[in-house]
Amino acid sequence: MCDQGIRRVLKTVYLAAALLPAALLVITGEMAHIGPYHIAARFFAVTGFAMLLLQPVLSARFRWVERPFGLDGNLRFHRVAGLTAGVFAVLHPVFLSLGNGSFGLLTRLDTPWQINAGKLTMVFILLYGGAALFRAGLKIPFQLWLRMHNAGAPVIITGAFLHSWFTAVQYMHPSLRAFWFGLGGLSLFSYLHLTVYQRLSARRNSLEITEVNRITASSWEIVMGKKPFSYLPGQFLFLTPLRGRGLPVEEHPFTISSSPMREGSITVTVKESGDFTASIGDTKPGDRAAVAGPYGRFSYVLHPDDRKIVFIAGGIGITPILSMLRHMTARPAGEEAWLFYANRTQGDIAYREELDTMAADPASPLKGTVHILSSPDDGWTGERGRLSADILNRYVEGLQGCACYICGPPPMMNAVAAILLEAGVDPGNIRMERFAL
Repeated sequence: MCDQGIRRVLKTVYLAAALLPAALLVITGEMAHIGPYHIAARFFAVTGFAMLLLQPVLSARFRWVERPFGLDGNLRFHRVAGLTAGVFAVLHPVFLSLGNGSFGLLTRLDTPWQINAGKLTMVFILLYGGAALFRAGLKIPFQLWLRMHNAGAPVIITGAFLHSWFTAVQYMHPSLRAFWFGLGGLSLFSYLHLTVYQRLSARRNSLEITEVNRITASSWEIVMGKKPFSYLPGQFLFLTPLRGRGLPVEEHPFTISSSPMREGSITVTVKESGDFTASIGDTKPGDRAAVAGPYGRFSYVLHPDDRKIVFIAGGIGITPILSMLRHMTARPAGEEAWLFYANRTQGDIAYREELDTMAADPASPLKGTVHILSSPDDGWTGERGRLSADILNRYVEGLQGCACYICGPPPMMNAVAAILLEAGVDPGNIRMERFAL
């Protein structure tokens, strides 16, 4: 079955799993003889809870879930589904109170423990959702947020499970009780698969770092002396350097910059841009790294009909494109490609010599490399400022018929996508990977 068919099947399965509890309430008569407010309250309760239990499945990096959508797509849906489930969880007691004609269940403190567990869980959900929505504005460090996320998820799910079971589900039809335990077991398995099994497995099979090469003033290439898995050009992995010496031990996603055709080793290229990556230059040959992957769908090989390709990179966003160009050069299949590479200064251009050499070879699929600098030196004779439709059209004939791959900072990708759309490029031919946890 093709990826599109798999996507349709998985979407249908998710929707069915989320709505099945509400359907069982109707089928088993649990919705009979109650008022509309109580019907709404029960719908929000069971549907929101089912969505909460499915959250770990979406984020567990299962191959069968990740491959059709890409991990970035899964995590974006994970965010939307989590916020939706949180809204449902809040609406449940509101509609229940409306049906009872009193908000005492929400305001009183002398309610039974299972009711208090539900109220406490709702507070956690509100805090959790607020942190997710406003993390950037609140300036919560990413690793702190990730630890909060991993610690808070089981607290919320456990609280919601205890509240729902002891207030209602244990008295309901056996099919509902079986579904509750079945979905709860799947949720627990998915959570442990990501937080325990995958990370322990990656550390147990850690790779030796054989080279640490400076690429620009602020970028480093990390070479690991073993190819741990097959991957597509443009995919990424999660890397946890195990260096000791008091250096941070954190898991971060990095694009694989080497070609899958490269034997015996795998490379990532990292830019110093935060507390963790600022220490990447302290990595030494002989250190080890845990890796998990590969992930992502940002690869030209998944689109075999792409024959004329425009690659557009900003800064360290060159890494997945470099992997694709290296693979395309080693295994030419009739593609024609152009590269537009935006940076601030000449010193920020990563792999410049290799990219220019590719473009100068008449046999190379890369027909041209165009460097664009926003703050060029006085002697710079290339393109200046920012990428524009005019620059694209000057170098590429028939831009409207090209497949365009964009990778760089999010504002740059948004601006370039808008330029391509205005230039008449089909939205289906604009390919980006928006990765955010």
